[in-house]
Amino acid sequence: MASTIPTQNRVIDPFASYNSNVVNQMCHVVTQNSDGLLITNSLQVTLDSTSPTTTVIVSPGFAIKDDVLINITSNHIVDFTDGDNYASGAPLPMTGGYYYIVLEYVYIKSRPAPQAHIKILKPTDSFTSRYLLLKVVEISAVSPHPITALYDYDPSHLTIKREYIKYYAGSVVDLPTFNQTRDQSRIAYETARDKYYFGYNSGWRELSAGGISTDINTDSTGVVVGSLCYVDENRNAIPALATSFETGADVAVLSIGTAVSGKGRGSVAGFVEGVPVETGIGINIGDLLYLSATEAGKVTNIKTASIFQVVGRALTAGSQTTPIDIIFSPKIVLCTGIEGQISSWDGPDGVGNFYSLIDVSNLDGTNAFDCHWFDNSDHKEISPAEVQILNNGAHIKVSMPVNTVTVDYVILSASSAGGAGGGGGGGSGITDH
Repeated sequence: MASTIPTQNRVIDPFASYNSNVVNQMCHVVTQNSDGLLITNSLQVTLDSTSPTTTVIVSPGFAIKDDVLINITSNHIVDFTDGDNYASGAPLPMTGGYYYIVLEYVYIKSRPAPQAHIKILKPTDSFTSRYLLLKVVEISAVSPHPITALYDYDPSHLTIKREYIKYYAGSVVDLPTFNQTRDQSRIAYETARDKYYFGYNSGWRELSAGGISTDINTDSTGVVVGSLCYVDENRNAIPALATSFETGADVAVLSIGTAVSGKGRGSVAGFVEGVPVETGIGINIGDLLYLSATEAGKVTNIKTASIFQVVGRALTAGSQTTPIDIIFSPKIVLCTGIEGQISSWDGPDGVGNFYSLIDVSNLDGTNAFDCHWFDNSDHKEISPAEVQILNNGAHIKVSMPVNTVTVDYVILSASSAGGAGGGGGGGSGITDH
């Protein structure tokens, strides 16, 4: 037979002391007349590793309910197969659906003072003001009805969710060593360095270093945290690839949305962790990074052809097995280009120069191109006698005074592509950041 009463302290119970009403009024002021949990990990609910299909564990923590501070001081086990844990009796026969783990407490002046209970609400039970939601547990409709998922909200009623006390930021002289149980979701102002920090799941991050982020649908195939993605016409994040103007990177994925909402977060610019690296590539700290043209959502330190996109700079070293941290600063305008070699020449022409025609019809340029010429023998950049655009940008004629030199070249043109299909860019230093 299970007990629904966890080990607890309450400050201050009705009639516990002559100051009880004063303390209750102070709680009322601090919480702005709202019930809630003190921090993210207060009374957190997790699966019991010994029986994860039928049992959950409620961890210790603080909550304020009806202006009473309730401290659950040790782990409390909730077994879904024990009818004593249910607020309205055993759910027989068991059915699938969303069940609530709740803290039940109602302030009344009585002796002995009322105690807080942890109970299960069935899908058919009413969720009223006597309860504080701790977790929503999804039970399978298929016998023997195992636990299949845990949520901080009811996916069928999104307004029913875990509630937290609304705090202002606190101050510290020196930022303490990160403790996830204490510091996750905490905002701390460090007076020694005059900076703000936020406690994420994995550690402190300076608030000003995170860059700009936006809600994005991240339930698309192949999207993982750190992926570079473009945004399609449905606001979905699609792994980016440097093979066309429409598939360049717009965002770096910071979090994956749930199966219910699909909505995660994507960084438009700033510091990003865990960015995957193209197979066979080794990245060093400080390397300039390009979007991969062979593996969607990944980066390389080798410029791709004929389209390339600069996406930032490496802050850590990595490889295909070690994702990297980067400064994400994607170029918005892409650049197309071709590389080649001239080893034979026509001519001479009327002024004695030898020449070669290069087909640039697949580039976007018409009146201007960015051209670079290198002597193949010593790899030094050279200047031809003349370079001319012909046929409305379809060809470039390059002329040399001799026909014995072998010339390696790269010719670039800025993109004029656009449209609603999505896609970011890169190119010759053109950016809107």
